[in-house]
Amino acid sequence: MAKKTTAGEWLDARGKAIPPKYIKPIDKKRDALVERVVKRSLQAQKSLQKIKEQNFKDVMAFLFYEADTLGVKRKSKKGNLQFTNFSGDKRFDISVNDILEFDEQIHFAKELIDECLNDWSDGARHELKVIVDDVFDVDKKGKMDKEGILALRKHNFRDKRWKKAMELISDSVRVVGSRKYTKAQTRGTPEDEFKTINLNYSSI
Repeated sequence: MAKKTTAGEWLDARGKAIPPKYIKPIDKKRDALVERVVKRSLQAQKSLQKIKEQNFKDVMAFLFYEADTLGVKRKSKKGNLQFTNFSGDKRFDISVNDILEFDEQIHFAKELIDECLNDWSDGARHELKVIVDDVFDVDKKGKMDKEGILALRKHNFRDKRWKKAMELISDSVRVVGSRKYTKAQTRGTPEDEFKTINLNYSSI
């Protein structure tokens, strides 16, 4: 139900108290609908989170069992792993990926890159300037295109300023956390493609 005061008045989005008798029946019905479906969605989210956590626990338990069986010591939980059942019709992927951010050195790298692109007259590099501007463009969440910026390092130009900029890009990278991803898949026959079990009900 909507938030209410101790006197039973309904609080609107501005925090204004409205006596129930002044609230239209359709508004009450709408409020009940939203409360109901959001509550159900939150319950589903918690269930999926529990499933995800349990899957990771089961995988880690198996990996430690396997390590003990093989007589080796497992040191890292990171990396991409894939498990397939005996019949080959079900498999489970798990990965732990680092979350990367750039520190202040990235801005100095951009300045050096801009110097290079402004001095170079090669027409093909004009296209590169467009790419650079796009990947360094800050989106609404204040983020840059990390993959695009890191991909610039594949361009091995001889200009010392460019090389220095690429060094600054590498040095500016900071690991600020990690994300866990899982994917369960099934198939009917060995000739069939594996199909991912979709746990995002919005796209089912």
